[in-house]
Formats: sequence, structure tokens, C-alpha cells
Amino acid sequence: MLSMWHLTGLNSDITHGYAAWSRIFVGIGLPFLFLPVTTASYDSVPPDKTNQASALISVARNTGGSMGVALAQNVLACRNRRRDCEMSLPTFRAMDACLRDRRLA
Repeated sequence: MLSMWHLTGLNSDITHGYAAWSRIFVGIGLPFLFLPVTTASYDSVPPDKTNQASALISVARNTGGSMGVALAQNVLACRNRRRDCEMSLPTFRAMDACLRDRRLA
């Protein structure tokens, strides 16, 4: 929770120290997430089936990570596209007005 709050100040002007502390906070917090999840997933598995359970857990974690990265990339691309359109809108309005004035003249 602390690491997510710390990352709310993330912007293009961060220092090296801010990035380092962010990684430290995330690195400290992740075991508190993954250990209980892994323990719970092995809870009802018989000892002779732990190899298959380990493989399924790895597949689920890798698939979830890949989907998370793909979703984040998609959101970032959509926001960039919208920002580019908003930034170029005044230029297109000026060109449109110029063309309209030439047609009227």
C-alpha cells in the first residue's frame, strides 16, 4: 500500500533517489502479496501433484503478467493518441478557417 501511494508522485521530473526508493518499496511489498497467494494455492494439493500445481501456478502468473503489460500498453497508446489529437486540434482549426477564407474570397 505504501509503495502504491509513493508512486502517485511519479512524473517526468523524478530524481534517481525517488525511482530507487519506489523500487525498494515495491520490492519489500511484493513478498507480502505473493507468499500468501502461493501458500493458498498449494494448500489442498496432494504431495505427489505439486509438480503439476507448480506448473499451473507459473502459467497463471506469467499469463496474468503478460495480460497486465498488454493492457497497460493499450491504455498508454490510447491516451497518447488522444493527447496528440487534442494538441493538433488548434492547427487543424486554423487550417480549416484559412481554407474557408480563401473559398469566400
